[in-house]
Amino acid sequence: MREYNKSDVCERIRNLRIEKKLTVEQLAELIDMHPNSVSNIQNGKVGMSSETLYSIAQALDVSLDFLVTGREKENIEIYDELHSIIELLNECKLKDLKKLEKMIRVFLEVCSESNE
Repeated sequence: MREYNKSDVCERIRNLRIEKKLTVEQLAELIDMHPNSVSNIQNGKVGMSSETLYSIAQALDVSLDFLVTGREKENIEIYDELHSIIELLNECKLKDLKKLEKMIRVFLEVCSESNE
């Protein structure tokens, strides 16, 4: 499991605000906070409540998962599944892995053909 990194969250807030072409003042207005507070949050000078984090996520139109981890929940679930598969694959012999790779390639081809 990934650890919470406050500076990453603050950086994501700042980057998303800039990406959305919002000033600190505009974001502050959207979340009903003083601009100095928003500036302090995005610069990592102060922490924030879960309510503030939620308000920021809503204002920036991202999920809480993304704001906190940098990944969407769906991606986290995929990562967890892949990790489980990798653990199983670690028990396989190399020749079996090569066979499995061929099977997966055929499977993906069939899937892409059926989606066309």
